[in-house]
Amino acid sequence: MDILKLNKAKTSLKGSITRIATFMDNVSEHVDITELEVKLKKIDQLQRKIEELKELLFGLETAKPTEEAEFEEDLYKCETRLDDLEVRVKKLINSINVSLSVTAVEKNKYENGTFAQTKIPPIILPTFSGKYEQFSNFKSQFDDLIATSEQLTQSQKLYYLNSCLSNEVKEFASTFDTFSSLYEALESRYDNKRLIVDIHVQQILNFKKIERENPKEIREMIDCIKKKLTGSKITKL
Repeated sequence: MDILKLNKAKTSLKGSITRIATFMDNVSEHVDITELEVKLKKIDQLQRKIEELKELLFGLETAKPTEEAEFEEDLYKCETRLDDLEVRVKKLINSINVSLSVTAVEKNKYENGTFAQTKIPPIILPTFSGKYEQFSNFKSQFDDLIATSEQLTQSQKLYYLNSCLSNEVKEFASTFDTFSSLYEALESRYDNKRLIVDIHVQQILNFKKIERENPKEIREMIDCIKKKLTGSKITKL
C-alpha cells in the first residue's frame, strides 16, 4: 500500500467520525439506547482502524517525511475526536439509564404501603486502580458521568464511586465515608500535578532502547511519548 491509498483510507475514517459527531450533535434524549450502543461499537472499530493505519504508515518506504508527519498528525486528531465522542455517547447512555430508573422508582414508589427499594441503574463507568498518572482522566470521566449528575442521590454517587475503585485504592474507602468525603480524599491524595508530570517524564526516559531501525518499535516510542506528554498536560508533538 502507498501513501495515496493510505490517504484514501484516512479520508474514509474521518468521514465515519464526522457522521458519528453529526449524529451526536443532533441526537435526542429519547434516542434508543441500542442505537447508542451501536455507535460505541463503531467507535471501537474506528479506534482499531487507526492502529492499523499507523502500522501501515510505518511500513512504508516511499513516503516523504513531511507526508508521514502530516498523516500522523491527522491520525492523532482522529484519536482525540473519537475519545471525545466515546465519552459523549457513554454519558448519554448513562443519563438515559438514570432517567429510566428514576421514572420506574417514581411509578412504583409505594408497594403494599411501603417504599420500594431504589434500583441502581447500570452505568458504564471508568475505573481507577491507584496510578497517579491515570487519576486526571478518571476524574474527568467520573465528573461527566456521575459527580455532576443532578438525578443521582449522594448515596448513589458513593455507590458508583466505590464500584470504580480497584486494587489497593479500593481499601482507601471506609464504611464511614460519604460521597463528598471519599471523593475529596481521593483528590487530595492522587491529584498531585507535579508528581504526575514527574511520572510521565520518567516513563518517557525509561522507554526501551531501540537497537535498530524498526518501524513498529519507532511507532510504539512515538505513541508512548505523545500519550505521556498529553497525560501530563505538557505539550503535543
